[in-house]
Amino acid sequence: MFKNLSVATSLVALTACGGSSSGPVIVPLSPSGFASDTVRTGTVSTLNLVDQRRITSAGGEELTLEVQDIILDDLDDRDGEAIVTINGQEITLVRQTPGRFVYEDGDDFAVLQFQISDFPNAEVATLFSVLDDNLNTSNIVIGVDTDPAVVGARIGGAEYEGGISLTTRTGFIDGFGAGRIALDVDFDAMTLGGDLFVFDDGGDNPEVRVPSVAFDIDPTDIAGNGFETTLTYDDDASLGEIDGTIVSAGITGLFYGPNGGAVGGQIFGEIDNGEGEFPTLVEGAYVATE
Repeated sequence: MFKNLSVATSLVALTACGGSSSGPVIVPLSPSGFASDTVRTGTVSTLNLVDQRRITSAGGEELTLEVQDIILDDLDDRDGEAIVTINGQEITLVRQTPGRFVYEDGDDFAVLQFQISDFPNAEVATLFSVLDDNLNTSNIVIGVDTDPAVVGARIGGAEYEGGISLTTRTGFIDGFGAGRIALDVDFDAMTLGGDLFVFDDGGDNPEVRVPSVAFDIDPTDIAGNGFETTLTYDDDASLGEIDGTIVSAGITGLFYGPNGGAVGGQIFGEIDNGEGEFPTLVEGAYVATE
């Protein structure tokens, strides 16, 4: 999949998410409200994660990148069960080891595996399932988002740095990556930009290796307590090569914690590998702290 460089840096534009003072009301992820000293990861039971990028396949057919909502319940008890609703189907996962919850019923299987933690602000987890022969998977961010009024009241600038958990899928061949992300936030102008770097996680998967490549996070406005923008390939900062043409690449984010001390979101994209070849779908998630 990754051999020679052939990259289109003019990417598909993505619509900004979130809201503003004149836009729609932003509903907190938790029914308990926006983040506070008492409303945070580890104390809330339910999170409604909207507009999640998920790699899906129905009955072994071609993979697609879809936008879905996910409901997580019983999150306040990390020693027991976690109830997850994926694409309208509710399942109960049982704690197998610390940070890992599993569901098994015949050929049906699902796992919620925590990967990166900035507890109690936000955490990255992989939510993978094969239910009724339908694949549905991506990395997600679990946390309680910051009140947009708190984000809007902050002044000056801030830098956020953190980690990335990444998966690439070409047909049904997987590659697993990690990475680092840096965000520069201007609260006075309510804008942000930054860059990220991804690389292979070094796991035992010789079929696919994620290349060491860099992307700029294109400057964008902060809408309420979140953002969405494109990623532009940075040839000069990349150490590896991408064999294919980038069709689209984007990133979403929300501020997390009582004071917006963390930013987390998803990374997603598609690479065209040429006629007759499966495209490569990319999905990941990150948490960066101030």
